[in-house]
Amino acid sequence: MSKRLLSLVTGAVVALLAATSYGPAVSSSAAHTAFQSDCQTFKETGKSVCGKFLNYWTTHGGLAQQGYPISNEFKEVSETDGKTYTVQYFERAVFEAHPENKAPYDVLLSLLGTMFYKQKYPNGAPELPPDMRPEPGMVFPETGKTLRGIFLEYWKSHGGLMQQGYPLTNLVSEKSDLDGKTYTVQYFERAVFELHPENKPPFDVLLSQLGRLQYARKYPNGAPAGPAASTVAQGQWGGKGIGLWIDGKSIRLDYDCANGTVNGTSIPLNSDRSFKVEGFYTLEHGGSDQVETPHTALYTGTVNGNTMTLMVHVSNASPTNPSATGEQVYGPFTLIHDAQPDIKKCL
Repeated sequence: MSKRLLSLVTGAVVALLAATSYGPAVSSSAAHTAFQSDCQTFKETGKSVCGKFLNYWTTHGGLAQQGYPISNEFKEVSETDGKTYTVQYFERAVFEAHPENKAPYDVLLSLLGTMFYKQKYPNGAPELPPDMRPEPGMVFPETGKTLRGIFLEYWKSHGGLMQQGYPLTNLVSEKSDLDGKTYTVQYFERAVFELHPENKPPFDVLLSQLGRLQYARKYPNGAPAGPAASTVAQGQWGGKGIGLWIDGKSIRLDYDCANGTVNGTSIPLNSDRSFKVEGFYTLEHGGSDQVETPHTALYTGTVNGNTMTLMVHVSNASPTNPSATGEQVYGPFTLIHDAQPDIKKCL
């Protein structure tokens, strides 16, 4: 194919794209898949896990170890040290953000095992008598307790000291607060192991749902929303095929084949964390000889933690065709605060 013919074909394709679309419409599933490493919503509970918390959840046992999220992120005063942390509740754990620590210690687990042990057994737990022929075990001088057999194997293979903490008891026979059944358990600083011989491995050891119990105890009416921000957070927001930048002076957007702006210097949030603001959307036709015509646009969406869902409504009217009616709608886009935009600009 000659260079001239190639140029004509390329120009025709660009013109066709310009005539039929104002830019790429990204489906919510595509955006979710592309940014699953930054945020994931669980339909079972309707809660989202994002950023460092999602990375910790994924790399520390996921559903089997931590359970489903039962809250979003919020601020909480620790019962251990009285300090305020950003936390998120899961069925079997509570994640705490510790930005003062370097990775991997910037996410730690609340000491739920210690809390429940002190509440339930203020005078010490009624431990089972030691086995006459005990299996080889591991003694912890820090607490004077011993781990043996299947619990020791589980402790070693599921995060050890960092995930579970030191053992606080030896074996205890205990009635579950969730199902009323009696299990052989062992308390640790961050968890309680339950023995389930009726299950086949690896489900013969399960963790008590301390996160769910603690959440129900502290927040019977739901977790506090806390003082919600009145505007969308400044900084960079990134997603598949889109980027948003808010710097306190201007608001701009970039897409694969377009760019845009929002009127004003901030995006106000309603009480339900939704927003609706006006601005402009400009298709980038490609090539230095193409004229870019801005169209008025309406940007709508919601913000949940560090995740934004955005819809872009672009008016067909423009300065060169003010009588045009109707609109083009793009989205929903999923953007994550501080995430790098995944944009492939049109040639």
